[in-house]
Amino acid sequence: MNKQFLALLLALPLSMPLYAALDEDNWIVDEDQLPFDALPDVDTERRWGLLDGAGYRWEIPENWNGDLIIYARPLRGSDNRTLEVVNPPRREALLKRGYAWAASSFDFNGYHVNSGVKHSRLLLEHFSGEHAPPGSSYIIGHDLGGQVAAASAEQHPDLYAGALAMCAPLVDTQGLNYLMAYNLAAQAIAGLDSRFPDMEFQQDTREELLARLGPEFPGLLYPAGEELVYLHTRLSGGPHALSHEAVEAWSTLLFDFGHMDGTLGGLEAGNVISTRDVRYALPDPEREEWLNENVLRLEPDPQVVRGGTAAIPATSGEIGIPVLTLGSLGDLYTPLSMQQAYAQRVAGAGQEALLVQRVVRDVGHCTFTEEEELQAFDDLTDWAANGSRPETPSTIPMRRPAQHSVVRTHAGSARVFPPVLEEVLTNSHDRAGARIVRDWKQATAGSHSTCGGLRQRCGLQAA
Repeated sequence: MNKQFLALLLALPLSMPLYAALDEDNWIVDEDQLPFDALPDVDTERRWGLLDGAGYRWEIPENWNGDLIIYARPLRGSDNRTLEVVNPPRREALLKRGYAWAASSFDFNGYHVNSGVKHSRLLLEHFSGEHAPPGSSYIIGHDLGGQVAAASAEQHPDLYAGALAMCAPLVDTQGLNYLMAYNLAAQAIAGLDSRFPDMEFQQDTREELLARLGPEFPGLLYPAGEELVYLHTRLSGGPHALSHEAVEAWSTLLFDFGHMDGTLGGLEAGNVISTRDVRYALPDPEREEWLNENVLRLEPDPQVVRGGTAAIPATSGEIGIPVLTLGSLGDLYTPLSMQQAYAQRVAGAGQEALLVQRVVRDVGHCTFTEEEELQAFDDLTDWAANGSRPETPSTIPMRRPAQHSVVRTHAGSARVFPPVLEEVLTNSHDRAGARIVRDWKQATAGSHSTCGGLRQRCGLQAA
């Protein structure tokens, strides 16, 4: 797996002061990093350069079929001032199929979906003017890039024939809302006084929270830990075949978001997170009522309500082109609830015929195989070109009907991150990234070698 999957909002420094708003002048493009090598045994024309404050690359195979893929990159932390172009992870396979590709660094790092939408559009227009207008253009992306692809399907249906959004939060700020809702509920259940923002969370609150949830949370639990596991399963989309493994892999890891201040590391003028309408579920009705009455509730700051978010567009669901989403059943970073919410928005706009959603049976984030991603892309292009909507029987629990299919069983791994992502996070200058891998290793040490694999360990039957 390539390092392009450094695709986690976990690395965002979201605790900068509210007055430290960032603009395009905060970022630089290192032009020495733009050139890229050819692949062996693939004859292509390669080009790179600067475009409206962002770096870009494109590559056209000798046997070009006339179609273009715009690749929207995963998230890069807003504490990283250097803008970087990320090549498509399936670059070689796509080139050999005859597709050209183009990718932008965007002009912002951090969780800036609007920058990705804008610079993907500018790059498509630049490619068309400098080379030739493509026959059809598709936009695809992972993580943040997946949300860019979904937003582009709403904003620019005239430019793209289809969109593939992988392991993405999909719906405006709901990914952030979910992460903070989980942290605030955990603190309330554990009997801790919540603060927002909690700048001392990593130094003080986190360890006290873990101690109150269980001696080895989420393995050995006190009653508070049992309540949180129940709540988290339902907050993230409902029980499913990998609920236990998903909670084991992610529950502690997601406490790394407890310090968020809601400004996206200075990209916004105030807090954008809202937990006002979250309804928490607990097994005991009285405890559930108590929690919903007493948990700290967040609302966006007035300046955000008045002016809207600068970095994250509102999601209307009014997609004008075929959209295929790909997620993992047990990915509690971008959980099933994100896909459920997106399906609701699209259905509410009367566009459900243009949406197909798939999940793979895994607990990782952006850990799809090449076969899974290429199958999704092939199905999308066939749908866009020939009107052949993929058949996707519903196989996962949904809050309302939607099109889903389990396309594989990931039998041999319980990793949350691809191996190279682990290496990049551990060796990066981002202390949050290194802490994430450390916490994951501590939480899962020894738990994945007992029975020789995820499915054998949990005794699941094939779907």
